Amino acid sequence: MKKYLKAIQSGFLQQLNEKAQLVGRLLLFTVIVYLFYQIFESVGASEERLWYYAMTEAIVLSSTLLAVQIAQDIRSQQIVYFLLKPIDYPSFRITESMGAALFRFMVLIIWGLGYLSFLKGVGPISLYTVITSFFVGIIGVFLYTQMSFLIGLLSFWIKDIKTLQYLNLTATFCFGGLIIPISYYPPLMQKICFFTPYPWILWWPGTIFSGGEIPFVSAFCCISLWIGFFVGLNRFIFYRYMKNLVMEGG
Repeated sequence: MKKYLKAIQSGFLQQLNEKAQLVGRLLLFTVIVYLFYQIFESVGASEERLWYYAMTEAIVLSSTLLAVQIAQDIRSQQIVYFLLKPIDYPSFRITESMGAALFRFMVLIIWGLGYLSFLKGVGPISLYTVITSFFVGIIGVFLYTQMSFLIGLLSFWIKDIKTLQYLNLTATFCFGGLIIPISYYPPLMQKICFFTPYPWILWWPGTIFSGGEIPFVSAFCCISLWIGFFVGLNRFIFYRYMKNLVMEGG
């Protein structure tokens, strides 16, 4: 466990050394949230919509491009060296990525709370709501990281994964409810969304952050099932391929 805790720490501290990137994300978050603040004000949208969007945008900006890192490891054969080390490659890359995402998400949420309070006042949230939505948001980021890891693994067979990344990002925005909560979707579209993992990445944390209520236990069970599915699938694909690689002699 110490090795993976070190990986989380490494990803976390690495963000401190990438101040320009962090400032860029904060500026982007500030500009986009202000843009939607003006839009929501002009159409008379409820105050909760802005808090909802701030959370979903923070999750998107916190996520790392893990698929790109996995693809690079595969193309450069760097992934083979992990066979010689006493460390589990999927666990190492996931924990490292989560360390970076945790730092970004924490900074964006703190900044967002202050920024939204400046724009709209205290808002519809309490300390309990902030803590709960932060916890749920981290779980959502973890699920999204597992999905990104799967896309990276497909580099074993697909040379260019940019199309898959784009499709995954688009599906996250559409089925996850980036701007509009899924409860505003037509009934058929809502059913389609909930057959995918994307609502648990954005819609669930965003709804809690904006003061909405969702049955926690049932929602937690759903996201746990999706996480278990992607963790199992990722490990199956990775070790199946590595086993074939060793049997074929590299």
